[in-house]
Amino acid sequence: MEKPNKKPSEQSSKVQKSILDRLSRIEGQIRGIKKMIEKGTYCDDVINQIEASRSALSSLELILLESHFKHCVARDLQQGKKGALEEAMITIKRLTDLEPSSQTEEPVLDGLSEAEEAIKKIKKMIEVGTYCDDVIGQIEACRTLLRNIELVLLEGHLKRCVAGQLRDGKEEVIQEVLKTIKKLIH
Repeated sequence: MEKPNKKPSEQSSKVQKSILDRLSRIEGQIRGIKKMIEKGTYCDDVINQIEASRSALSSLELILLESHFKHCVARDLQQGKKGALEEAMITIKRLTDLEPSSQTEEPVLDGLSEAEEAIKKIKKMIEVGTYCDDVIGQIEACRTLLRNIELVLLEGHLKRCVAGQLRDGKEEVIQEVLKTIKKLIH
């Protein structure tokens, strides 16, 4: 679904064909999953196939994000357009399922201290034999805290480092950013 006031995608025909081929494979995977469910296939096997489809979609998102950085963000930064990085961050936040943040580096350090305390709490929960579901909930809360910190740091990196390099036409920085984003997605 195309949003109003957004420009159409600027992928090359080679990239577009690759994207469409991948989407066709994912579509086939989804059809296969439906058949597995209809046949009563073992749940774990179905879940594995769903994860494979999700992973394929994540890879596709990275291809699109790379194209967006190369064609749209870099061009907008070189032309001095405002809001290019902010728009990219909104997309990254959507990809990583994280909430927007306005944290600075001081709260990041506070967040890391909070994560350290959470780990200590989890260790104590394990030592006293706390119900597994409660431990898992604490672990997930700590993971979310750390992912939010990662996103805050990535946002600062994009604003302070990547933007300048893209303005200067140094597109190799895109690969570095994509590696980091890939870690946040998985």
